[in-house]
Amino acid sequence: AGGAITVSTSGAATLGAITASGGTAGAGNPGRNAGAVSVTGADVTVTSVVAQGSAGSGAGQPGGDGAAITLAATDATPTVMLGGNLTAQGGNPGAGGTPGTGGAVNVTGATILTANAAVNTSGGTGGAGGAIGFTSTIDSNTGTTRTLTLTGGTGDVTVDGAIGGTTAGSALTVTRNDIA
Repeated sequence: AGGAITVSTSGAATLGAITASGGTAGAGNPGRNAGAVSVTGADVTVTSVVAQGSAGSGAGQPGGDGAAITLAATDATPTVMLGGNLTAQGGNPGAGGTPGTGGAVNVTGATILTANAAVNTSGGTGGAGGAIGFTSTIDSNTGTTRTLTLTGGTGDVTVDGAIGGTTAGSALTVTRNDIA
């Protein structure tokens, strides 16, 4: 299984790519679960985060579960700079196995896309997806339009602010159970 990763600071948290995936299952074994990822700071900058369960290896083997991804900016004007994908997918099962479930993704603070981004919390084939939640606005960085794809599978997608209200994106795609 992937180990949990927690970064917490009173200052800005600036990180590159983070991976806490379950790793490849050996032959005849169930998929491995991902580890949860939590990043908290005055402002948060990440390139990408992957907390994806792996596929079951062999007939009847279940897929591993995706894990929660939490990005939380906490200062007076909290900002999350997202430079890539957030992936919390569940793993696919082996033939006749149970799919892994997707983990939830929660982003606290105004989000600025510094690259095209996809958030995926879907389960493995036929599995339950995790929820996607943004507590504030989502904008492209100044001068460049970005695409945003939100895939919750069976999970709900909630955005509590305008999308592209300050700096428009070039495309928005949402696949989900419910949108709020």
